[in-house]
Amino acid sequence: MRTINEVGMEILSGNPKGFYVFLGPEYGIKCKYIDSLKHHYGDLKEYPSVNSLLKMFNTRRLIPLSPCVYVVRYDEDFLSSLSEKTKSTIHKTDFIGTVVCIYEGDKAAAKISKYIGDYAVQVDPVNPD
Repeated sequence: MRTINEVGMEILSGNPKGFYVFLGPEYGIKCKYIDSLKHHYGDLKEYPSVNSLLKMFNTRRLIPLSPCVYVVRYDEDFLSSLSEKTKSTIHKTDFIGTVVCIYEGDKAAAKISKYIGDYAVQVDPVNPD
């Protein structure tokens, strides 16, 4: 699992990776990072399914996609389909922009950490001070 500091530095410095999974209950920081990505790319699109995005990026297109941030919230189908192959599939995908998956809950965090922990970051509540 990645640390909040390294992911924050990538996103806030304008050098985001292609795929992130934001875990944990702290919604404010997740929104700040997503807003920063939206500002970086200039566009945000919400998708219901991670697998449909992976399929879209791995399909040849006549008209190229424009880079943007793609947000997928609480995709239970993707969570249930995680396997040893998922990490390899994500690694081989040529993302046009950045995909951000959002999950809460310990069960989702445990499964994501097991299969695609290299793309995940736990965003826990911060002290208001």
